[in-house]
Amino acid sequence: MNKKYLSWDIITECAEKIVKEINERKFEPEVLVPILRGGLGPCAILSHLLNVREIYPIRCSRYTGVFKATKPKVEPFPYNINGKDILVIDDILDTGETYEAVSLALKKNKPNRIVCATMFVREDSSRPSFWGKEAPKDEWLVFPWEKREYSGD
Repeated sequence: MNKKYLSWDIITECAEKIVKEINERKFEPEVLVPILRGGLGPCAILSHLLNVREIYPIRCSRYTGVFKATKPKVEPFPYNINGKDILVIDDILDTGETYEAVSLALKKNKPNRIVCATMFVREDSSRPSFWGKEAPKDEWLVFPWEKREYSGD
């Protein structure tokens, strides 16, 4: 699989596209839920662009390095989101399984609405509510916050 190193400028372009679509659809998230760790960088950008200060991270993991685990593992979510509109944020939607697992976990806390935004989506995957760019299935995207992890490859 080929690696593609992404810049912060690309991430910002994706975030601006997502915000434009959110505004056009008149969705007003009250809480941002970044999926740790890949969703943190995009969440910081989106929180500023959307002026949303309520940020409640959720831990869900499918990968150990570049190796995929069998099932997404979601840790307990202790925040009160009852009746709120939630924007779940991640770096990439690959198969959609991580978002589905996170969405199921969040529904236990009775939010009003849950939608997803990702900076990238695989060309052959399901689609989140909002995304920045499409990524080929044969590219391993290396995000700006991951560059140290892959610098020795």
